[in-house]
Parts: sequence; C-alpha cells; structure tokens
Amino acid sequence: MAKEEIDLGKSALGLAEESYNFIDKIWQKINIGDPIVTTVTYIYPRSQMKTTRTYRIPSGRRNVFGTKITLPAGNNFQITSIFDVDTGTDYAHLSVQREEGKVVFDPTKLPASCERIMITTLNDVERAFLRALVDVRVSEVASREEKDKEKHWIAAAIKDEGLLRPFYKHATLEDVDLGVGINVDRHYSTVLKDENNPLIRLVRANQNIFSGIDRGSRNLEMVGKAQRRRILQKEMKKTKEDIFADLSRLCLPEMFRNYVTTDNPNLVFTDARRSENLMTFGNVILPIPSRMTVMVYTTLKLEDPAQKGYLIFHRDDFCGDVEKIIRTHFIIK
Repeated sequence: MAKEEIDLGKSALGLAEESYNFIDKIWQKINIGDPIVTTVTYIYPRSQMKTTRTYRIPSGRRNVFGTKITLPAGNNFQITSIFDVDTGTDYAHLSVQREEGKVVFDPTKLPASCERIMITTLNDVERAFLRALVDVRVSEVASREEKDKEKHWIAAAIKDEGLLRPFYKHATLEDVDLGVGINVDRHYSTVLKDENNPLIRLVRANQNIFSGIDRGSRNLEMVGKAQRRRILQKEMKKTKEDIFADLSRLCLPEMFRNYVTTDNPNLVFTDARRSENLMTFGNVILPIPSRMTVMVYTTLKLEDPAQKGYLIFHRDDFCGDVEKIIRTHFIIK
C-alpha cells in the first residue's frame, strides 16, 4: 500500500473517532435515564451526523430530573427533537435553548409523567471522512444499449467498514447521491436529423436572415425571409406555445423523470439538472439543453453496505414526445 494511502486511512480513522467522541461526550452529559437504543445516521450530501437515543426514565427520577445541562454548540450541534415516545409530543421547544453560544437542555421542563424519551441530535462532520467512507461509481457513457433504451451502471458502497465498526453496531449513510449524465441532444437529433424537418428548415431560414444582416447581404436576407414566410404560412400551425419552449420543457425535472427508471428500488430518482450548454445541429444552435444530469439517492447500512443497478433512460418514450411536439406545431406530410 502506498504511503499516501496509509496516511489517508489514518486520517479517516481519526476523523471517524473524532465524530464518535464528540457525540459520545454529549450523551454522557445528557444521561437522563437508562439508554434503550441508539441509532446513528450520516447524511451524506450535507456532511451531517444525526443520532437518536431513546431513554427509559426511572420512576424515582421523574419528579426530580435535575438541573440544566449545558452542551457545546460546536460543529453546528443542535437538539432537533425530544419526543415523549408514549404520547408523541415534542418538548424540544420547551426544554432546549441557546444561551451564550451554548445549547442548554433543561430536563425539568419535561412532564413528570414521561416514561420514555427519544432525543435526536444533529451536527456537522468532516466531508473528508465521508469521502473516505463511501465509494460511488457511475458509467457516464451508456454501458448497455438496447433498441428502446440506454442503461447506465451505477453503484455505491461503504468501502471501508472498519471506519465505523469499532464504534457502532449499526450505522446508516443516508442520501448517498450519484449523478448520471445523459446526452439528450443525440435523442433530439434522432427526430430532427431529417433535413426536410420543418423545424430545422425554419431555424436555417432564421439563420439566413441574421447572416444576411450581419454580412450586409440583402439577397441572403430576402431568401431567408421568403423561406421563413413560406414555412410559417403553409406548414406551421397557429399555436399559443413556442415550439422551443415545448421541446425544452421535456427537460424540466418533473417531466424528465418520466423517462428515467432504475432496476433497483433502493436507487431513487431525486432530481434532473440541465446543462448550461445548448444543443447544436450542424452549425445551428438550438435553445435546448444538450445534456441532463440525473441525481439518484440511496441508503447504505453496515448490515447492507452496497447498492448497485442500472439507471435506465427510455429514449423511445422521449423521442416519441419530441415527435408529438413537432406534429403539434407543424403540418407533417
């Protein structure tokens, strides 16, 4: 193993121990009863650690909970909820305050009738630790091509369980995100590639008009205007919507998710993001994104440390909707 890899391992283990020690000291200070169960969750994209501990309150301590407990506020530490398990009531707003840069928990504000209390905390952890803990792999180029779809291999795993097992029996990594790039311009082009497509001819006509104006060529400008007029009068339907807005709308997250599935239910679609680059068709630039990045989240656990599968882009459905939009705006012979 290379020296830098050993150093990275030591650093990651040190960060794991640091995150454990930080929250362990918090729980030692709280200690309002007998711990029943503790859960630990790392929220991957936000570099946060969420812990939940349920206490059984001994009957002899219900009437005298003790004095205020002062907790450090470093690492953006906060107590997010204090639930009475039996009634479902959250007492955090009554019993937790911030005073002079500290988090202050006052258990005397809890009802004497509480028998089981579930406390949830949240704090930041080092991003470097989570990067060392998780391995994410994505095939940017479709790893499998089929007639009606393209498939992108995706995988996420806890690559070093040894960073967690010394400290926890159970731990979860939540919202591990994977981004898959899909070149949608090739699928738009599948429909628009015919030179006789009226939309492409309309774009070329507009290009001739602007080129004629830029070059001072009155003849080229007039040719472009004649081409445009002929298409608008004889081939284009009168609609209130702009055709490019309709085509681009297919790439809105709520629309694009209709064309994407996964073959693993634990790989969940969360978002679709447009690229800044626009689609080019020959020397023509169209106001349509050239690429989409599909975001998929998954959850990893020590007892189930890996998730893998395919993200599937249903290009036949996508191309079919592109054709429908063309037919909505043009008379296709």
